[in-house]
Amino acid sequence: MSNGQPQMAVAFKVVPNPATQKYPYRLKMTDLRVDRTVQANFELDLDKLKQLFKGSDPHKYGEYLYHQVFRQSVNDLGQAGKILERWREMLNQAQNEGSDGLTVKLEIETTLPDLQALAWEYLFDSESALALGADQRVIFSRDVDVDAPSREPIAGSPHVLVAIVSPSQAALDQLAQQCEQMDPQCQIKLEQIPVKDEVDRLTKLFKTLRPGLLYTIQSWPQAGAENSARDEIVQALDGGPFHVLHLSCHGVILKNRAYLVLTKADGQVDLVPEDEFADLFKGRPHLRLVLLDACQSAQQSQEGTYSGLAPKLMWQVPAAIGMQRTWYTGVADDRFSRAFYGELCRRGYVDRALQLARKDLRNWRPDRWDWGTPVLYLRLNRGQLFQPQGEAASPQPPPQPQVERVETMRSGGKGLYFGPGAKLKNVEITGRVAGGNIVDGQGIPDDMAKAKPGVGIHFEGAEVEDLKLHGEFAGGHIYRQALAKQASESFGKSEQMRAIRERLAYYNERLNELKAQAEHTEASDGASVQTVGATLKSALEQERLIRLRQFLATRFNAGELRTLCFDMGLDYDDLPGEGKADKARELVGFCERHDKLVKLVETGQRLRSDVPWSDILTREPQAQPTPQSVPPKRLSDLQKLQEELRDIQDEIAELQNMLS
Repeated sequence: MSNGQPQMAVAFKVVPNPATQKYPYRLKMTDLRVDRTVQANFELDLDKLKQLFKGSDPHKYGEYLYHQVFRQSVNDLGQAGKILERWREMLNQAQNEGSDGLTVKLEIETTLPDLQALAWEYLFDSESALALGADQRVIFSRDVDVDAPSREPIAGSPHVLVAIVSPSQAALDQLAQQCEQMDPQCQIKLEQIPVKDEVDRLTKLFKTLRPGLLYTIQSWPQAGAENSARDEIVQALDGGPFHVLHLSCHGVILKNRAYLVLTKADGQVDLVPEDEFADLFKGRPHLRLVLLDACQSAQQSQEGTYSGLAPKLMWQVPAAIGMQRTWYTGVADDRFSRAFYGELCRRGYVDRALQLARKDLRNWRPDRWDWGTPVLYLRLNRGQLFQPQGEAASPQPPPQPQVERVETMRSGGKGLYFGPGAKLKNVEITGRVAGGNIVDGQGIPDDMAKAKPGVGIHFEGAEVEDLKLHGEFAGGHIYRQALAKQASESFGKSEQMRAIRERLAYYNERLNELKAQAEHTEASDGASVQTVGATLKSALEQERLIRLRQFLATRFNAGELRTLCFDMGLDYDDLPGEGKADKARELVGFCERHDKLVKLVETGQRLRSDVPWSDILTREPQAQPTPQSVPPKRLSDLQKLQEELRDIQDEIAELQNMLS
């Protein structure tokens, strides 16, 4: 925080209300900084919530939940409670203090498993457009009250073990049949995880993250393996120490009990119950976080206390993340992982990192359930799992006299230190930049400055034109200290552009793979190649929508975009998202859903006749596949393929826009 005050935090605790049956639940809201509690009683229609959870609009689910808990709640006398008023006061106070966000920790008493099973991450206040699980004004997590020792943050960057496990498609199909026979409510369709693609994706992702991140990626089944995947994971953890386990696999709920779908030594399915899985992590003091990249890994049964794969881990690790809905690999998973691990490495706070990742997903696709799917269970007072080197120091050290000579820089002053392998003793780290640390030069002996890259700015491939050279040392240059900030920003921008170009290359490669997969899909089940091509024509329509979004975001300023909305009878402020690019995307999406694209283009043409609108207005007739020619399974596969094509095309357009 900018003013040095403690981070504002509020505890939500839901308990039974014994006073009345009409309002069976009570919310206690405690300001943890001053230990002040207000409370209110509320009721919920759980059947209605179940139906909303099966629907297509996550905000309707969250709005009903918020409305019942905050707006319709009453005090013990049946009068309107003051909990909403106090909640808004705390939000405003946190913003006025310049806080990173109001920390919200939600705890549901163990006697209310039906409420533990609700998706609280979707809580949504429509009046203030506040989504508690995906907004920068809040840092939301679930608190679990377990008797377990606390663990201090680990100094430095985390060491991540990534495990990717998937049986064959035949084994998964057999498992789905067996599950349905055992539990008629368990009707699932499991698709084999593309293990090689996942390994490539995560390898490229971690390479672009903050320097110093350690990671190990393993996948199963492995040819000639002697042990099951769970035994191999245990052996890998024993050979660590690892601080984070990222497990990508399938999860299922069978007779109100959660299981992970791993593999035996022979590659067949190994169903691991939630209790047995949690026991794998006993006696591992280095482990701070388990991230389950698996469907239904955060889902809790309404018949058991803290049931589920992720909640059960709270007895063994300080933090666990699971998915409370179906979770697909692809663009959403990639965006989530990039935002989450990037922030986790930068500051070390798992709750902030997850909030940022959910916010990124919501800004990207607010109409989909993806953004509220990841759930964080946390049993720490503060969400800091790691303390990056230099994290606690001031990011803006006080100005020092300008330095003109290398010898003066060695004996005092500040600069940017780069160079792998250099041993620094008694060096005060005063800040962070991309690729290195800002250090106090007084702690570097002269002989070390001569032998190793000393204090100064060392660039590799960065554009540093406009910077006056003031000396050289092994492996780089030293510049005037007054220009250090400008130089570091130039280096950081160069690193950012490099990372964007790598992501762009990856998505272009993935897009080509998907197009080739679509073009070569054979009609073994009766679908013709022509039908496949007709189905994929909608991807071409998506390209036109992307161009339209880019036109609005780049050719219109904010005022013109407001005028465009006004002329169409729409309220600019009602569009979800922040900033002009988000508003342009949501405007195009709204017009597509309500068949108003032609009106949008015609209105825009009147406002900006210099834009080549004719390219967008010209549309080829779109052929529709006939239901008779495409069996349901094939049609479902094609629709998923088509959706991923649209996601990747949208991501490519966004990256190209960033580069321009």
